[in-house]
Amino acid sequence: QDGIWSELRQDSPKIDACRRALQRAYLDILKNEIAPGEAAPKPLPILGDDGTAGRNTDLRAVGRAALRDLLGRIEVTYSRTQDPMTRIHLQDCRKEIEEILHPNRK
Repeated sequence: QDGIWSELRQDSPKIDACRRALQRAYLDILKNEIAPGEAAPKPLPILGDDGTAGRNTDLRAVGRAALRDLLGRIEVTYSRTQDPMTRIHLQDCRKEIEEILHPNRK
């Protein structure tokens, strides 16, 4: 996550189009793992520590924690961002993360 979102550590972040696409892809991957849609293929069962089949819930928990951390970093970074497209991108990412973490909120 630190590498994909390295611009957030800059004094005046500017995220180019290629990096914005990479960051959106990152959010899509976590979204599909945390809350897979009905159209998404079902993940293969993974054997748990007790030998029973089930989803790897650790990845979901780690993904949620990573998104909460990222949301905080985006909030802090937004105020020092001067580039208009970067600001728009960060606003969009903030909204996407909120929707991933709280899918039933309106």
